[in-house]
Amino acid sequence: MASKKERQEKKRLAQKERKLLEQGSQNAETAVSEEVNGEEAWVRPPTQEEIEFDYLGRHNITFYRIYVMHKNHKGEVHHYMLGRMQMFFLLGSFLCMIGLLCGILVFKEYRRSNQLSNAQELITVLQGRLATEISHADELSLQISELNGKVDILSSTLTAKTDALAVYEEEERAQHMPTAYPLRGNAVYYVPKEGGEENGEEAEGGAEADGEREELQVQFMTDMGSSMVATADGEVSEVSPLDGGGYKISIDHGNGFVTIYSGVGTIMVKEGDAVTTGSILLGITVDDTVLSYQIMRDGEYIDPWECMEIHG
Repeated sequence: MASKKERQEKKRLAQKERKLLEQGSQNAETAVSEEVNGEEAWVRPPTQEEIEFDYLGRHNITFYRIYVMHKNHKGEVHHYMLGRMQMFFLLGSFLCMIGLLCGILVFKEYRRSNQLSNAQELITVLQGRLATEISHADELSLQISELNGKVDILSSTLTAKTDALAVYEEEERAQHMPTAYPLRGNAVYYVPKEGGEENGEEAEGGAEADGEREELQVQFMTDMGSSMVATADGEVSEVSPLDGGGYKISIDHGNGFVTIYSGVGTIMVKEGDAVTTGSILLGITVDDTVLSYQIMRDGEYIDPWECMEIHG
């Protein structure tokens, strides 16, 4: 790196050269003005470049020279002449810049055309895909319509089956409800009051029944040839002999109801048998046989008259 003294020396030499150039320019202008006025003055001898320029001009060869003038802040005018090499360099640089600019424009146009072509190809591909998807959507719409029709059919079928099932369940429930009359044949019955008192009533025969009971029950008196029957569908859960003679038959109807039949006669069922309404449980072989009928609901005895239908 140059020292401060060296920089100052270079600056001084540059100022000195500028002054010499300015003096030479002023002397040249003074000499031209004196020659115009007819006065003799010293004329600077031409330089080699001026001699060549004069020679080319005499031989009809056009030659151009460019001067660049600059005026600084002090008002000093500086002349700069561009030689042949500088002209060639500037012209070459200009042409290079023009060529580079044209190349950039051509490249951009080429790239834009390629992008446009690619975009058109992509649009074509997307249009094909869109047509395919529309076709698939139409097929799916048709399938959905067919499925909706099938769903409607299935819904109607399910509704019909549900209704049928409800009817069946209602019938099944009714078949397992002990509402039928427990005897087949002529009989008389009575319903004892609580506390051991008896209230005699006549049905078909008009006779009285005897005995006391601890739970709610209906007692009948019937003759030989009659039979005790199941009042609803169910399964025989118990067949056991009684202390005083006869049998006790219990039927579980599967819905919380259990019916109990007691009396003397010929047993017609055994434990585990499935019975339906009207199935014969006990055949009566002796006249004036006393039979007992009870109903339990969820483990509690209830009045048989709550369920039993006399005309059943």
